[in-house]
Amino acid sequence: MIKLIASDLDGTLLLNGAQQLSSHTLAFVQQLLDRGVIFVSASGRQYFNQYRLWNDLNKRLYFICENGALTMHQNKIVSKIPMDYDTAIAIANDIQNREGCEVTVNAKDTAYVCPKYHIIESHMRDVVHYHITPVSKLSQIDDEILKVAVFEHNSISNSVEYFKNNWSDKVNVAVSGLKWMDFMDKKANKGTALSNLQQILGISPDETYVFGDNFNDIEMLQTAKYSYAMAHAADGVKKYGAYTTETVDAILQEILKQY
Repeated sequence: MIKLIASDLDGTLLLNGAQQLSSHTLAFVQQLLDRGVIFVSASGRQYFNQYRLWNDLNKRLYFICENGALTMHQNKIVSKIPMDYDTAIAIANDIQNREGCEVTVNAKDTAYVCPKYHIIESHMRDVVHYHITPVSKLSQIDDEILKVAVFEHNSISNSVEYFKNNWSDKVNVAVSGLKWMDFMDKKANKGTALSNLQQILGISPDETYVFGDNFNDIEMLQTAKYSYAMAHAADGVKKYGAYTTETVDAILQEILKQY
């Protein structure tokens, strides 16, 4: 019997740039929770942002945040893997100095932004609805850093090789969207976070469903027998899913029929 479901958000539950979960998705997840299934919202997004998305269900969910650097449940930390501060700031400065790129430096309770063009500040605050803290200099950040992210206005594909060549020997580097790439501690990814949850909750991969669409979901897809890569998943990601699907809702409906 299925006991745990974990799903990515952007490009998986949130399709075509949506910034709100559909009423159908919320209803399906509520029914699953009522039947005793554990649901995990797993994203590169911050905790505050994910918590807001789930409305009244948020107190019942587990949250894998910042691509696995932070796991939360009922406003309590389940696990946390911070970055080395000096390395994180060095990456942030590298991003800041690259043309066309903006940086966010993510802590538990906020995302620090140091805008070059102010587009990133309005995007994070008004479109994605993050809790952000603008700073004029990266050196002003005095916080435990969980993730550094680069936003490239045109496409992150222009800078993937550059940043991987510069930093993949020191940190975990993962493309997380068409315009985004994330940097975390080497031990931090969604798969590590979900495996930790499975151990804490006494749930096996055979009792787990997982959904994802991008490179930051690969490790998570490998933690479950029932792993679904989205039909539109990034090239190179589909092979890590045992199955594919057009929508998560379609599979949630099928799971509900088992109860």
